Amino acid sequence: MTNNERESSRDGWHGAKRKSRRKRLPTSSAGASLRWEPTEVDWATLGQAYGVELEETVRKGVAAAVQGYIDWEAYEGAEFADDFQKKLVVARDLARKLQEVVYELGDGGSLVAPYWRRACPLAGAPRFERAVSLICGALSDTFMGLNEDDAPAFGEGDAWVQLVVDVGVVLRTAGMKVTVSKGMTKKPSQFVSFFASLQLTLPETLRRHPTDDGLKLAISNALSIVRRKLHDNSGLQKMGVET
Repeated sequence: MTNNERESSRDGWHGAKRKSRRKRLPTSSAGASLRWEPTEVDWATLGQAYGVELEETVRKGVAAAVQGYIDWEAYEGAEFADDFQKKLVVARDLARKLQEVVYELGDGGSLVAPYWRRACPLAGAPRFERAVSLICGALSDTFMGLNEDDAPAFGEGDAWVQLVVDVGVVLRTAGMKVTVSKGMTKKPSQFVSFFASLQLTLPETLRRHPTDDGLKLAISNALSIVRRKLHDNSGLQKMGVET
């Protein structure tokens, strides 16, 4: 596909927007995720893009990688972690004020207990105090947990980068080259051509980097990110990745 052809179908593509470095919560409100169900025509097109007929093991591996991307990408629309922490602070302060009110009632709390029981039959005075205390503790623990270095979080673009790597591993395991041609004027490699066709099987909202040069650069950058995380390129060499 040429640049012009891909540009003509650019609506809904998330191409050159600047990625946010802010982490998002490890939660998703998207409900049941989409299922990637390519047709035989899709598989034939993907095989043609690479230049080979795709074996069943490759199909299964690519399908798993794509479905993983779809599932993960849903989390990237979650609320920003730091915004949620601000809400936690407000909720925690409100809970503490309620806790102070309960404690200030002292023995008089028994007079209020019947009304609490009417509102919630299981919440007598002692249980109500305990419940408020537990709420305060839960909010504080949640806030502190999100501050930990190893707290689960999702960064914008992480899912797409992982898709590049996962698909690369599947193809390389099958003895197929996973390369990115150097220079923006060179013809896209088999892997880049395959990945470009693969993206066209996805809903438009899940596609990234619509131009040939943009996709080539993004794939190269994605593999570079992995290399940096590994501290050296030994892992990519085992994959047979060249950049």
